[in-house]
Order: sequence, then structure tokens, then C-alpha cells
Amino acid sequence: MTTSITHVPSKWVTLGIVAIGNYLTASELGVVVTFPTLIEAFDSSPSVIIWVQLVYMLVSASIIFTTGNLADRFGLGRVFTLGFLVFTAGLALSSLAQGSGQLIACRGFQAVGHAMLLSSEAALIMRAFPATEQGRALGLRSAVGGLGLSSGPLLAGILVQTLGWQSIFYSRIPLALLGFFLSWRFLRLSAPPQDARGQLDIFGAVALFGSISAFLLAVNQVGRMGWDSPVVLAAALTTLSLFPLLILIEKRASHPVLDLALFKNNRFLLGQAALIFSFLAQGSVMYLTPFYFSGALGMTSFGIGLLLATFSVIRLLVSPISGLLSDAIGSRTPVTLGLLIMASGILVLSRQGAAGSLSFVVLGMVMTGFGSALFEPPNTRHIIESLPRQQWGTASASVAAGRQVSASTGTAMIGTLFQIREDSHRTALTSQGLPPNLVDRQAIGLGFTDSLLLAVAFAFMGTLIGALRPSHRPDGTDRPDA
Repeated sequence: MTTSITHVPSKWVTLGIVAIGNYLTASELGVVVTFPTLIEAFDSSPSVIIWVQLVYMLVSASIIFTTGNLADRFGLGRVFTLGFLVFTAGLALSSLAQGSGQLIACRGFQAVGHAMLLSSEAALIMRAFPATEQGRALGLRSAVGGLGLSSGPLLAGILVQTLGWQSIFYSRIPLALLGFFLSWRFLRLSAPPQDARGQLDIFGAVALFGSISAFLLAVNQVGRMGWDSPVVLAAALTTLSLFPLLILIEKRASHPVLDLALFKNNRFLLGQAALIFSFLAQGSVMYLTPFYFSGALGMTSFGIGLLLATFSVIRLLVSPISGLLSDAIGSRTPVTLGLLIMASGILVLSRQGAAGSLSFVVLGMVMTGFGSALFEPPNTRHIIESLPRQQWGTASASVAAGRQVSASTGTAMIGTLFQIREDSHRTALTSQGLPPNLVDRQAIGLGFTDSLLLAVAFAFMGTLIGALRPSHRPDGTDRPDA
């Protein structure tokens, strides 16, 4: 007896399959735990091994608009299913790598699957659930992401110590294969493709990949190499050269990868702007806090890990509530309130200085995580709803791309500012004749205080944008919140 393929799966089946993909992609953060082991195993240097993660981020962020465009043209379910297959193959190949170069290449291939999954996730959920339940569903998806972010590094540490670095890759293959099977069974034909007979925008995709990857390379390496580094300068010049070319190509393309009409849609722009400022702030916090916890407060690695996990655990708990709230009252209130709480939490962190109170540090981390969790599900919904249904793949991709690019940019900006302020304070404190260990601790604490004010400004700017934009009724129509 032949079993027919289900074309319209249950909304909960769709959410479950998407949750598998979301957990797998979020747990990728655990790969950084393998870096010390990889340096020893391959007799390599940190500057080489860092590319194991850097190439993954560059490739994923650079092609995600392209995979979102393909999902709109050929079907969300098809691209999502293929994403599982590519991601699984990438895990298998990475676990078999015999050298750092092979591993970096395999990670670049795996990142293609990552982009295909991320570019379709939110749109698949929006299509599966009625308007009155979309916020709850997106909140549950965000909670699963929080689970992946919090458990990924912990599980990775256990696996690397007991089974070796390869286990961080092959241990996830069974779950990835399950996701592929379920997606093939239920999703690959669940979203019928549009007319895909138009020519693919190959030149636009190449120009977009080059401009985004060059930009991200520049902002990620400027802190380590400096502004005058040949690598950073070449990446910056490549970005400046390719971006105008990209605009020219997309203006002439019949089916552009990056539809320039998006930038005439005020709802889309305001939602994306709020997202950008949010992740500029979040990227800054996640980059600086480990330096502060260790250098100024003298915390152990275990203590630092617990504090950073607070951010993800709060997201796990609060995101579903945020989704339900947006279903009931619209997106503007939870988005604006979330950004305001996030900004206040970062402000609490920034006021701690070299002699920070652990209780206030925890409070700041909890507030920042709470605000982030309250903000993300309704803002994602707002961005996707701002575009026609036939562009929901592009909208979903724009959320993921905005998150990655903004967090990387925030990290680079805050890292540079922190280095400048720390050096300034170190010089001033040394001239006062203080002991070197006290100079180090105070310079880091004061530099942290000064630099994190930039993250506060980012979050407050996002708050203002969130308050200015329209909201939506539970049925998806615009309205101002009461």
C-alpha cells in the first residue's frame, strides 16, 4: 500500500519540524568550544582555527537573501527540505576532516544548509498558523532557539572532553536526518511554488554574496588586525565597489535576488531598523561581557558561562509569552517595551564599573535577556507580514540576515571603542602609580562602562523606532495599539 505525501500538514507538525531545524542551527554556537582542541589536533594557530566559525558565518549571511528568494520562487518546503540535506552532509563531512583547511571548507558547505533552513523557518510557521496564533507559534520557535543557544556550548563541552572534537558534528546527524525525513514527508510540497520560469538572478546573487561577505570580513577582522591591515582595507574596498554594482544589477534584473522595492515599504523598513538596532546592542553585550566578568570581576569560566546562559534561558521562558501577547494586543507594545527593558538592562550593566555588584550584574543580564525575548517574536511577525505572501521567504531571510550582520557589526564597533577607552584609562591609572593588577582590573571595568553606553544608545534608538511604527490586529491588519 502506497502512502501519499501530505500536502497540507498539521500546523503543529510544521512547527515541530521547524523547531528541529531551529535547534540545530542555534546549537552551532557550541562549535567554538572545540577551538582549543582543534588547535592542538591540527597543530594550527588561533588565527587559522577561527575561520572554522568565521567562514560559516560569512557564507550563511551572504547567501541567505538568495536562499530566501529561491524559497519564494520554488517553494518554502522544497528549500527547507534541501537545507536539512545539505546541513546533514556538512555535519558528516566536517566530522571526517583531516586538517584545518578541509574542516573550513566543509563548514562553508554546511553553512549553505544553515542559510536554507533559516530563510524558510519563520515563513513556514506564518503560513501554517492562522493570524490569531502566529505570535504564539513564533514565540515557541524562538524559545527552541534559546534552548539551542543555552545547551549547545554545554553539550559541546561534554562531547569534546569525552568523545573528541568530531563528536560535535556527528552527534547531531541523527536529529538532522530526522528533520530531513519529516520535512520530505510533510513539507516539501506543502507550499506550492510560484511561476519560476523567469531567469535566475545569478549576477545579483554573486554581487550580493561578495558585498556582504566582504563587509562582514572587514568588521570581524578590524579589531584583531586594525584599520590599516591589508586584509581589512581590501575587504572594505571590495564592499564599496560591489555595493553600487549590486544596485545597478538589481535595478535591471527581472527577478532580483534583492528586490529594491523592499526599501520603499515603510512597515518593512521600520521593522528591519528595529531589528538592526536591537542586534547591534545585543552583539555588543555578548562580546564585551566575558571580558568584563573575567578581567574586572575575576570570575571563573564556569561562572561566566552561567551568567551568559542566563540570557538564553530567559529567552526560552519569555518568548512564548511574548508571542501570546502579540496575538492579543498587536506587535508595537511588546516590541517597544522589550527594547526599552533591554536598553534599561544594558544601562544597569554599564553602570557597574570596576567594582560591580554581582546582584546588579545578574539583574542587568536578566533584564537584557527578558527584553530581547519580548521583542523578537512580534518583530519577526511584523517584518514578514509587511510583505505579500509570495515574498515571505525573502522577509524571513531578511530577519536572519539582519540579525547576523547587525550582531557582527555591533561586535566590531564596541570592540574598537572598548580597546580605545581601556587603553586611555590604563594610561591614566598607570600614571597614578597604582599596582599593575589593579590597573588592569580598573581599566577593563571603566572601559566596559564607557563602551557599553554605545549599546544603550542602540537599544534606545530601536525603542524609538518601535514606538513610531504601526502595529497589527490579530487578523493581521494595521492599527495603532491602544
